[in-house]
Amino acid sequence: TKYLEYVITHQKPECHPLSESVHLAVEGDAGSVDVGMLALGVAVEGVLKTGFPKLAAPDAFLLEQIDAACKLVTESLLDGSFKDRVSGALKAMRASRAKDKLLAMQKAGVIRPELVRAWENTRHPSVHADGFDKAAIEKIYRNYQSALTLFNELVFLVIGYTGQYSDFSVVGWPLRTFEKTMKDVEGVQELLVGPNSKTHEG
Repeated sequence: TKYLEYVITHQKPECHPLSESVHLAVEGDAGSVDVGMLALGVAVEGVLKTGFPKLAAPDAFLLEQIDAACKLVTESLLDGSFKDRVSGALKAMRASRAKDKLLAMQKAGVIRPELVRAWENTRHPSVHADGFDKAAIEKIYRNYQSALTLFNELVFLVIGYTGQYSDFSVVGWPLRTFEKTMKDVEGVQELLVGPNSKTHEG
């Protein structure tokens, strides 16, 4: 009910962005493990982009540093094509990454750190086409199920659902009560870079 109440307000002809992420996760889960890992990694990023657009946004200090760095690169004697690559990487820092958002919520106690680690272990090998050790399939699938739980909890936050759900991150899939809301996320606005910030790691 909460999900339908959230997406039904979407007046555009295409699907709600959240529905696109949910559909991607569901379709991926119906396929092979490697396909599911890739789809889920992207789906989590989609929910973060849709539901938490301003979370972990860079502060004015970081934006000034980025501008200064871009200026240094532009005025340097580096090769033109290399300048473009470096400038592109610097400008990308103007937007917070999925990991920045997850770490901010983790630090605030909104999501569990083990779920964030599982998402990283699921996303990185699939996105970078590193492949995985089939001998470790049990561990790989456990990470996948934990990342799926993270995805579900993020969707719960966005649509405002609180209540019981199956926790796929735990053997036996026990019922767990989800009690966090967007109010717990408000004020989490962790800065990417600052004297004491560790959000922009890795």
